[in-house]
Amino acid sequence: EALVENASQAGNYLQDELSKLNGIKEIRGRGLMLGIDPAPEYSDIRDKLLFKSHIFTGGAKNNVMRLLPPLSVKKEEIDIFLKETKKLLEV
Repeated sequence: EALVENASQAGNYLQDELSKLNGIKEIRGRGLMLGIDPAPEYSDIRDKLLFKSHIFTGGAKNNVMRLLPPLSVKKEEIDIFLKETKKLLEV
């Protein structure tokens, strides 16, 4: 597997798609290692992703959502995360 190349391409795709979402204030990081700052009104998105969508993200308190998917992550898996995140930001 071309893990480094996949991580770069998948990370670029993920960052591009996240930047289009309302409710995302800032995205930091490189490749697939990202820190995402939601807008204050969406500070509980990490908990909602876990309890409503069964998607685990890391982070401290409610101000940063940390993503560390495997380097072999597929576009389809990223799309699931994006779909669930978008759903929660539209509520």
